[in-house]
Amino acid sequence: MRINIWIRVEDAVKGRLVPGKYWLHGKHVIEQKLLNTEDLVQVSISVDEFAKLEDNKPSENDWGSEHWLKEQYNRNRNVEDHKDAMDTTEEDSVIKEYLSTSGADFSAWWKSKSIAERQIVTGYFGH
Repeated sequence: MRINIWIRVEDAVKGRLVPGKYWLHGKHVIEQKLLNTEDLVQVSISVDEFAKLEDNKPSENDWGSEHWLKEQYNRNRNVEDHKDAMDTTEEDSVIKEYLSTSGADFSAWWKSKSIAERQIVTGYFGH
């Protein structure tokens, strides 16, 4: 038995299946979720490949994890601007600091940041 899924064209070209980045429904359903279906292609995978995808699917509630950070970064950007993984750049370290700062400590942390670092945070989350 084979299972048909929809994946991003760029992932198909690279020959990779990304856990959490595939859709089971047809294009008409995907379009209702406001995804650009021109960037998707349907592929057929084995039951074993599908089981691996499901087993490795990231949790929806993984706030602050690498996956969550990447999703936050990518959510309002064009596909060509997406990151596949979080790097160890200054930008990423500032974001990780931001996410690990508690509410009581936030004001002091924010005041200690340069204008450039504040712009990284506000640009990252879009507010």
